[in-house]
Amino acid sequence: MALRVVVGLLLVVFVTEEISAFVTVPTRTARRGQYPNHAGKHPTTNGLRMMMGKKGGARSKKKRGRGGIGDVGVEDEAVGMDKRGDAAAEESDGSVPRLVVMDLDYTLWKPELYQMRGAPFTKKKDGKVRDRSGEVIDLFPGVREALLEVHRGHRFRDTKLAIASRTSHERWARQVMGLIELEPGLLMRSVFSFTEIYSGSKVRHFGEIRRNSKVSYEEMIFFDDWDQNCKDVGKLGVTCVECRRVVSTFWRRACQTMHAGD
Repeated sequence: MALRVVVGLLLVVFVTEEISAFVTVPTRTARRGQYPNHAGKHPTTNGLRMMMGKKGGARSKKKRGRGGIGDVGVEDEAVGMDKRGDAAAEESDGSVPRLVVMDLDYTLWKPELYQMRGAPFTKKKDGKVRDRSGEVIDLFPGVREALLEVHRGHRFRDTKLAIASRTSHERWARQVMGLIELEPGLLMRSVFSFTEIYSGSKVRHFGEIRRNSKVSYEEMIFFDDWDQNCKDVGKLGVTCVECRRVVSTFWRRACQTMHAGD
């Protein structure tokens, strides 16, 4: 199964609301030196192009970048993927990623921890996790399905999950991960094999993740809502997906598309 299909499967969970369709195109090997940086809301993609629009509207089209297949656009919202070198593109074709790395704040959950009143976090009878003021923190729609698919899916049997977060509230983050359930009895923290949570450049986070996981950068995919993190980590050879919102409606459709592509 080509990596472009797997990226399509994962990427579709991290896109703007009310998307009506998505399209993937064949991967082509990127050439070194042709990796333009992420720019504002329209980062360049490599190996995947998704054209999406709201119901009843025309699909948004963005100008292609020099080093990739094209841009991803949903009106003013965009999702992008950093560039990789020749070896990365060639080695990844026909395989699934060995490691899926994710940010926390505003990538997997909201609000961001710095916006909250802090510990102690508690889980009430309704299953919702709240901070000391009673404000709820929860995963975006579709995240549970995505994490469970990678954690248990047959196609991802050799793939592990990791967290790379630069929040300064590590203790809060770990407490919340220990309270949120993906399904009854399965805590969020239990599906992640590697967890790096501390402030500073995520290049350091990925250095630790690579050292502990023994997985090469070229075999990783990284999801983050901030383009600078994608830019920094992308230089290591990691495939990076910039995502600003998530939606659950198309998770199952993406799974079906992936299965149909076998």
